[in-house]
Amino acid sequence: MFKNQFIPTLLFCLLQFFVTAQSVSPVVVTPGKTASTEMAAQHSATLTQALSGESDPMRIPQSRTSDAYSLRNCEADEVEDPLVEEIKEEKDELRQQEMATMRNVPNPFESNANAVSAITPILVSSFNATEVYSGNPPDNTMAISNGGYVITCVNSRVAVYNTSGANLGQWNLYDFFNYSGSGVVNDFFDPNVIYDPGADRFVFTCCVGRSAANSKICVAFSKTNNPSGGWWVYFFSGNPLNNNSWLDYPRIGVSTDEVFITGNLYNPNFSQAIIYQIPKTSGYNGAYINYGYWYNIAGSPFAVTPISSGTNTNYGPYFYLVAHNTGSGSATKLYKLTNTYASGAATLTYNSINTAAWQIGSNAYQSGTTQRLDVGDGRAISGFMANGLIHYVFHSSVSGSSYNRIHYHRLNPSSLSVSSFNIYSNGYDLCYPSVAWAGASTSTTDKGVIISFEYSNGSNFPSVGALNCDDAFGVSSWINCGVGTGNVTLTGNTTGVSRWGDYTGICRKRNSSPVRVWGGASFGNTSHQWTEKIFQLGLTNFGPGISTDRGDMVGADEALKAEVYPNPVNNGYFNVLLSNGTPGKVSVSIYDVAGKLQHNETFEGVYDNENNRISVKTDNLSDGLYYVHINADNKLVSNEKLVILR
Repeated sequence: MFKNQFIPTLLFCLLQFFVTAQSVSPVVVTPGKTASTEMAAQHSATLTQALSGESDPMRIPQSRTSDAYSLRNCEADEVEDPLVEEIKEEKDELRQQEMATMRNVPNPFESNANAVSAITPILVSSFNATEVYSGNPPDNTMAISNGGYVITCVNSRVAVYNTSGANLGQWNLYDFFNYSGSGVVNDFFDPNVIYDPGADRFVFTCCVGRSAANSKICVAFSKTNNPSGGWWVYFFSGNPLNNNSWLDYPRIGVSTDEVFITGNLYNPNFSQAIIYQIPKTSGYNGAYINYGYWYNIAGSPFAVTPISSGTNTNYGPYFYLVAHNTGSGSATKLYKLTNTYASGAATLTYNSINTAAWQIGSNAYQSGTTQRLDVGDGRAISGFMANGLIHYVFHSSVSGSSYNRIHYHRLNPSSLSVSSFNIYSNGYDLCYPSVAWAGASTSTTDKGVIISFEYSNGSNFPSVGALNCDDAFGVSSWINCGVGTGNVTLTGNTTGVSRWGDYTGICRKRNSSPVRVWGGASFGNTSHQWTEKIFQLGLTNFGPGISTDRGDMVGADEALKAEVYPNPVNNGYFNVLLSNGTPGKVSVSIYDVAGKLQHNETFEGVYDNENNRISVKTDNLSDGLYYVHINADNKLVSNEKLVILR
């Protein structure tokens, strides 16, 4: 079924809103090749009460850097599926048998259980997102814009960084969405952020409230491509059917014309999935939003995942979504919205496509404690559309194994077929994967991807890894993006199960050349809680004049680091701040986008040794984009893009 709503701009802390809906005669949804028909309705709506108030947009509040980084148990009342928990218990019995027969657990960074045939990703840079700390569970989400703004969030906190890791602002979710008061409860959870390359804007959403009376879905549209420049914020009902439900597990996607938010309705157990279809231009302009939502969806999906474009161009007016069963299955549920809400001709088609069988595995083990990590369920977690194919990932085990692995699928929506590939390493749980397109910029058909994930076993602390799966399904060795320094014991006991997911984040920097993919996920820290790691990955060279040899670059977590600021440059110079050591000689080289050297300086014993800071003049450089290569003692420490504006 489909309904529409009409919602005005919510002027943060200034207005309340009223919505009305009116349905007319139902029509039959156009079915897919193997779909059952689904009834929908066309609707019209009018605003029954005009709202008054000032029209200034909500502004991001000032950074509150003195706030304590308190851990909030944002999902203490997790709704569990008894069937999923039963499967996990059965798999745990199998885990005991497997561990007893497994003498040596391989090091996945030396070899992989799959044939290693793809290029191993390179960790170009990384930093700890300490300003967001972590919620419970972390529910990592992140996005990066073409301009180099990074937004990342966990349950309870959100922060904005530049590509050098400099913090541009940080807030708890209550302050970000409510600030001086919008009449919502202080119960924000499940954040999601996405970058819209077609509009060069960000969209940020999360849930608030876990009862029919206070459940809402919060949606913020950035006013400009600078997330520090203000946001329009809306609150949509989390009980849109007025059936005593509340909304959980939201996911977000964008098309050429619209934003799609999906979620699960609970009453008190899982009732059904819902899809909000929202025209995005109104949101970016801070105007009234006339939107619709889909319910009573064919196939009874759980946790529907919107499939946005993975390239620098959105697709539309149609839009795809995928879903799975929770505990086990052998099919993918494919949905297609055939048109925009504004067209008045949108239909929702459904196809069930056979895949290899899977089943959720045992809860994960970790070093130094008997407390397990909750692996969640087998929902489709992350996906994108590129070159006519839907790429998506999830985790689960296969027959005869209790260990969770990455399932990477390529779905052809035209032929309604799926190519499946399992990525695993014996003795490790690989969970909460995210996937981004890593095809070469000069190729329009390369199907290669980078997949990031969280991993753990009885000999390792919870950590973050990544790998490359190329066009031909060749798999690379793993790399470590965030090494765990401690186990996670959030229950306060030495036994039981701690939350681990429910998501991680990954995003290709759409205009990067060579290819750069950014990710965000959490590792276990020495306080037995979570720390989020933001990391930048590459597959080809580091930029003009730099080889593919990993030995050319010092590991981002192992030795000297360099930060370039300010960026963009508008005052004739920039600084290089060095940390984790004092090298004998530092060389700064600046290349234009064609790879031609434009400026080079070598510093030896003449920079500020106390602060390890170098100042580099840019008076002789024209406005534009450049690559800055920083070498210390003949090792590449950092490669950053630099924008010069006057």
